Amino acid sequence: MGYVPLLIDLAGKVVLVLGGGPVGERKAELFSKTDAKVQVFGLDFTDKLKEMATEDSRGKIELVKGEIKTEKAESSIRNADLVVIATDDNDLNDELADISEREGKLVNKADDLSTQLMIPSILRKGDVIISISTGGKSPAMCKFLRQKIEDWLDESYVEMVRIQEEMKKELKKGVENLERRREILWSLIEDGEIWDLLKSDPERAMKIAVKKARKRVER
Repeated sequence: MGYVPLLIDLAGKVVLVLGGGPVGERKAELFSKTDAKVQVFGLDFTDKLKEMATEDSRGKIELVKGEIKTEKAESSIRNADLVVIATDDNDLNDELADISEREGKLVNKADDLSTQLMIPSILRKGDVIISISTGGKSPAMCKFLRQKIEDWLDESYVEMVRIQEEMKKELKKGVENLERRREILWSLIEDGEIWDLLKSDPERAMKIAVKKARKRVER
């Protein structure tokens, strides 16, 4: 398997979307939720893209109107960190992908299984991020799985992440042994009482978790 899922911090990076149609719109909307600067290049733009750019008070989305030619796009590609190619011209898409790869950019050719970079379906809840992909074989199955996971992933899991974060900080101060810290953190995940409290009283769950972790440290 050639692909591996990665999380990339796009803060301060430039994401170039080549194509202002529905596919470019979806990609631009996804990246607009990050701290990246999103530049959409196209001859025309969907109403939603125009609306997104108009409502963008932080100037994160820029629409650049013009015909997408390889010569014109080259300078924009050079200044980008990640390139998403979403025109309706397959030959042009291939040319743009070749230019992007020569420039050493991460490149996604939308709806193309041969693309260097695939963008998965993403589910976010609090600090939990789950990506789902079928390698481009079934977007419908990605959507189905995302809905299934979304129904299952309730707020108690988000709260458990908070408990783990706080306890990890505390244990680092008092427990030198890494394996011992991991054992204690895992014991909290396996604790039924804590999970029950997370559904009704997250703050009490935190207090109980702290108490139980400290008891284990004292052993």
